[in-house]
Amino acid sequence: MPVDENPLAKHLLPAVRLLALMAGYAVLGISLMITLEVIMRNVFNVSLQGADEYGGYTLAVVASFGFSFALLERAHTRVEIVLERVGTGTQAFLNLFACWCVALMAIFIVWRGYGAMMESIQYKSLSGTPLMTRLWRPQLVWVCGLAFFAICSSCVALHASWLMLRDRARLNIFYGCKSLEDIIEEETFDSYDDPKGGIMIGVYEAGVGFLIMLGLMLAGLPVAVALFGTAFLGAFVYLGWPTLMGFGNQMWSGQNDFLLTAIPLFVFLGEILVRSGVADALYRSLSDWMRRLPGGLLHSNIGVSTIFSAVSGSSVATAATIGTVALPILKERHYDERLTTGTIAAGATLGILIPPSINMIIYGSMTNTSIGQLFAAGLVPGFLLTACFMALIIVLCVLNPGLAGPALPARPLRDKLMSLLDILPPLVIFIVVMGSIYLGWATPTESAAIGVVCSLVVAIAKRRLTFALLHQAMISTVRTSAMILLIMVGALFLNFVVGMLGIPQALTAFVSQFGATPLEIILLLVVFYLVLGCFMETLSMMIATLPVVFPLIAHMGIDPVWFGVFLVLMMEIGLITPPIGMNLYIVQGVRESGSIMDVIRGATPFVLLMLGFVGLLIAWPEMVLWLPNMLF
Repeated sequence: MPVDENPLAKHLLPAVRLLALMAGYAVLGISLMITLEVIMRNVFNVSLQGADEYGGYTLAVVASFGFSFALLERAHTRVEIVLERVGTGTQAFLNLFACWCVALMAIFIVWRGYGAMMESIQYKSLSGTPLMTRLWRPQLVWVCGLAFFAICSSCVALHASWLMLRDRARLNIFYGCKSLEDIIEEETFDSYDDPKGGIMIGVYEAGVGFLIMLGLMLAGLPVAVALFGTAFLGAFVYLGWPTLMGFGNQMWSGQNDFLLTAIPLFVFLGEILVRSGVADALYRSLSDWMRRLPGGLLHSNIGVSTIFSAVSGSSVATAATIGTVALPILKERHYDERLTTGTIAAGATLGILIPPSINMIIYGSMTNTSIGQLFAAGLVPGFLLTACFMALIIVLCVLNPGLAGPALPARPLRDKLMSLLDILPPLVIFIVVMGSIYLGWATPTESAAIGVVCSLVVAIAKRRLTFALLHQAMISTVRTSAMILLIMVGALFLNFVVGMLGIPQALTAFVSQFGATPLEIILLLVVFYLVLGCFMETLSMMIATLPVVFPLIAHMGIDPVWFGVFLVLMMEIGLITPPIGMNLYIVQGVRESGSIMDVIRGATPFVLLMLGFVGLLIAWPEMVLWLPNMLF
């Protein structure tokens, strides 16, 4: 529901925005602190104590302060494919159901967060670092942010309830259905005890749980709430109340993770570059060099997406930025709109494959896989896929020269050489970020902080850095990061419950009965993720399935680094696969004219190419593993 229609939320928004801005300044501060620590450690051999600890606290602040802002800005990811196709009354009911589920989740997490803080006070818990910080102090700030989330979500739910009563919506579609109690009484679950003493459930019950999770998502619940609700239901039915009571400490551990601090840092890096005009200059520079190729400026779409995604780590940000720059130019030069939008949507998918990648950071965190190896593994496939995209454009434009519009005259060599200066800023940032990791100077999180500082230097050099730009970048960073981190809260709890219920072991035993080979499992997962990608947002798809899929992959002896790249590539396909493909809608939104079907048709050749690339990845795994094996 838009904030303007909710008077309670409208009055809370200024305070929520202030909290988000405070969290943004925390991200800026920790970027400077971590960069200083890396310089002192590597240059003067002196360690600045506390950078890691305060980095973790910054993540907790961004999460707890940002949840409310993302809620009121409607940034939390939802699957709306069903909501768009039902009547007004059903929409109102599902919206009310979603609002109260969000509110109940918020109330529960603030209650258990408060419980974790009280335990820290009772047992006088310390941080375990040289600073020996009393944990209740940062936890108090964290709980205050969570409390504001609970207040805001409750206000939204109460207002939705008032609207239902005022409009007297009649939801006849639900009349005559069985009650939840009847369904629970009629349903039987054949669980069995683990010989080691834990609760185990079978594949059938796990499948029912997965369908419940998908049903909650399709009903319009935010993905984070659907994940959390499924985990809550499983824990309540099979594990009992004590498991739920321990959630607060689990949540604090997940939101106080220095590794995940890289998420807001890389988002902040991309936001600064977007607003400082780097993409515009980069597009002009590559256009000078690629305009004579068959396809002309369409290659600039792919090239700029490759370079920009290599420093921003976000496909959505790349699609929006490149679309804003390229669409007016290519429309003016009479390029085919379908192929133009297709190249932008497809090129932007490279943002989650070419490092640094936020999705790879989350994958590595959830599976305990080396982030450095994942980044190295994404380089060769990322650049090969870029070359394949450009080769496809050449083939299409040779077969049909009219797709690329009239040929452009060549630029003088001197001008082309001068334009290379515009490539330097993102290229230098990429080299600094990746080089600091592989030279052993910095961890992935520390390299993200260094990248933020470098982007600030670029913005200063271009005379674009202002408080207004900085505040916009901070607000957007907190909104995006909070959306991701709330999904991580639900995924953390789901991962814990899935493990406690023995679902990975049950699935592994089930697959072993059929004697499936690793190749058969991968091919099955290709189909699974293709179908799922049509209905789920890609990040949510990865987080929701990893707790069950990854133990099976490990059992089959499939390399986790290779599987990480494979999964990211399947997510790339999901980004441009209708009806949910995020990049399709981002490009169409920037375009502001025509039909979404034009974008879908323009992206179709690239989807087919990427499916072929998946086959190459399966047939030639060394394409992924060669570089990480050489570096590590």
